[in-house]
Parts: sequence; structure tokens; C-alpha cells
Amino acid sequence: DRGEDRFEGGHTFGVHAVGGTLGALMTGLLARNSANANLATNLKDYVTDSISQPLVVEQIKAILVTLILATVGTAVQIKNMPDSLGRNKSGNDKCVDR
Repeated sequence: DRGEDRFEGGHTFGVHAVGGTLGALMTGLLARNSANANLATNLKDYVTDSISQPLVVEQIKAILVTLILATVGTAVQIKNMPDSLGRNKSGNDKCVDR
């Protein structure tokens, strides 16, 4: 079915969105001065060797900014290139054979 072919990249988004978000969050949660001495020097105000360290809040802010940028960027692409999702210029959802 041609409709299924249009969204084969859906798995790629899911894997990267979930993996990237989890990785960013875990970086904030698990960063420790004992693992990297540079953290104590360069990020002493953010890395306090606890689960509720300030770096967690900064990582969550970065995750939110990334999600907003990705959403806005995707919306702009969909708006400007409608036929890339199988829509024709008039906005109909019918596939157009090329």
C-alpha cells in the first residue's frame, strides 16, 4: 500500500526523539564530579552530586527548547512543502503519482 510507504520514517523520529530526550535527562541526573573532574571546575554551580542538582533543570530547559524548535521546524516544512507528504498543491490528501 502506497500510504504506508509515506511514513516509513516515523520510526526514525520515535527512536531519536525518545533516545535524545532520555539521554539529555539522564545526563543531568547522573553527572557527577567523581566521573569528570572538569565538572567541579567548570560547572560547580550546576553539578552538586545529587539527583536534584541544578543541571537537571538546565537539561529540562534544553529538552523543551529542542522540542519547540523541532515542532516549529516541522510545521514550517509541512506548510512549505505539502506534496512531500503526498498532498497536492490544492491541499487534498490524495496521493499524487509522479
